[in-house]
Amino acid sequence: MATVTSKPCVFISYRQEDSGGWAGRLEDDLADRFGTQRVFRDVKLPFGVDYQDHIERTLDSVRVVVVVIGPSWTTVKGADGTPRLEQPDDLLRREIERALERRDVDVIPVLVQRARMPAPHELPPSVRALARRQAIELSDARWSHDMGQLIAHLCEVLDDTSAVRPVPPPPPRPDDRRERGGSDDGSHEHGPRTTNEWLIAAGAMLAATVLGVLISSRFTESLAERRVLSAPEIDRIVYYAAERAVVWAIVGALVLAAAAATLRRDRASALGWAVLGLGFGAVAGALGGAAYMALKDQELLTNAHLLRGVAAGVVGFVLAGALARLVSGDRTIYKLAGLAGGVLGGILAQSLLYEPGSARSVSMVMCEAVVMTAALAAVATTVPSSFAARGRVPART
Repeated sequence: MATVTSKPCVFISYRQEDSGGWAGRLEDDLADRFGTQRVFRDVKLPFGVDYQDHIERTLDSVRVVVVVIGPSWTTVKGADGTPRLEQPDDLLRREIERALERRDVDVIPVLVQRARMPAPHELPPSVRALARRQAIELSDARWSHDMGQLIAHLCEVLDDTSAVRPVPPPPPRPDDRRERGGSDDGSHEHGPRTTNEWLIAAGAMLAATVLGVLISSRFTESLAERRVLSAPEIDRIVYYAAERAVVWAIVGALVLAAAAATLRRDRASALGWAVLGLGFGAVAGALGGAAYMALKDQELLTNAHLLRGVAAGVVGFVLAGALARLVSGDRTIYKLAGLAGGVLGGILAQSLLYEPGSARSVSMVMCEAVVMTAALAAVATTVPSSFAARGRVPART
């Protein structure tokens, strides 16, 4: 059991209407690691005290202020209908102002429920400095991993203070494992992965891509035969969009299933992610196929290499959004990687594998799919997904 002192070192700032439950869960985990007396949340206020004075004195003594930000953090309104954060006497705003005034305090934004980091123009001038602070995202599916990242940082920050030395967290209970998306067989996510595990994850995604293209080629032969040059323009668009939808639905399902089983170590949910990949892949393929044929027939884009690249880039952009959901990553990074991988894969396929007079080439689809997945796998296995490049007591109401 940890040795504790009377003064807290970590202050949790939150708004009850926006993230009360998440702040409580965060407090529990931090208290397990550092001791209950070292973590302050306003539910601990003693009876009869001046809550504003007590909170200000606590803020003057802590080393870290954790600002929990949910989806409605900037928009929760007061009785007069204006956002509470814009009101000078709002206690949450005053907490942040006081914390930012101290140069010896680490102010850490914590994003929950897929909230994004507020832009400077969304904040009052007195707290705009918060927008420049590096944020960490805590997601329900990756809670153990994300909390591990936060606690590791807090250990470094508090190491040179009078804070207690952190003790190993208690082993997770079976019900905790189920609640956090894992299972009792060790398939749930826990801690950082080794280089070999990253390589296995990337290899599994690439193998799933190859298998998906090979399987889908068997189902799309009849669709390819129907989009001959003599067919009406609308028919060519429909059949090519349908062909690409089938291909990428199968590829998307297998890739997300492989990613769930390796990146999240959660084989039990692989089927659910496969269904999501099936839907995202079908939409991505249909959009990419329709864009390709429409641009080609209307002669809006005549360069065959760019035409293929644009079509594959659309697919990569859409599928990247699904993968970002799976790993709780920054969607912008994933979408840029998917877009770049798709464009590059399409250009390479057209440059290296195109055969004049060929209406359909499985090798070209294989090339663009493998390059695209390689780009997504590279991001998923190297970019820390827990870091985004981005309630109160009744007295607050």
